[in-house]
Amino acid sequence: MLFRSIKDAQGGASGVSVKALRAQAELMPLLSKQIIVKSIHLVEPSLHLVNTENGLAIKGMPQGNAAEPTAKSSPTPAPTSAPAAGAPPKAFSLSVERIQIEDGTVVIPSKHDKNGVTVSGISLDSGVVIAGQVIQIPTLSITARLNGSHPLSLNATDFEFSQQEKTIKAPSLTLTGERSEEHTSELQS
Repeated sequence: MLFRSIKDAQGGASGVSVKALRAQAELMPLLSKQIIVKSIHLVEPSLHLVNTENGLAIKGMPQGNAAEPTAKSSPTPAPTSAPAAGAPPKAFSLSVERIQIEDGTVVIPSKHDKNGVTVSGISLDSGVVIAGQVIQIPTLSITARLNGSHPLSLNATDFEFSQQEKTIKAPSLTLTGERSEEHTSELQS
């Protein structure tokens, strides 16, 4: 599957765009509540974040409030079949063998700079497995530039996030970068 020039209907007013997106997935595992994606490759993705009353959000995207009920609510449909007695329902799982980002950009608001903090030249190579409430990232490699001139890199292996245990495990993590003496930016959330 290949997409090119994904933008919003107004021709780019949204804070999300991508020059090209390629994805390969397996279909048969869908029958057993598994999504297996062989690869996702994003070329020149761009994300522009803005501050809202609820924190950071993507520029131009509708903002919903989960606490507010919707105007029309429909009754929840009854399940069509129940799981076998004593058997827990099978958990949904997602596996992405390889995610690649080529020349990405993220703009984050800053209270010190009206233009925000720009992370550009983002290159990412990773994989991810989501099973229930656990997210595992076997390998992660990211390089980028902060505000156009300060190189950053992050390399990690065996990352694991657990929603239920509220833990992050990162046995091997390396973050390198350069700090500017003339101007330091503070990210605002």
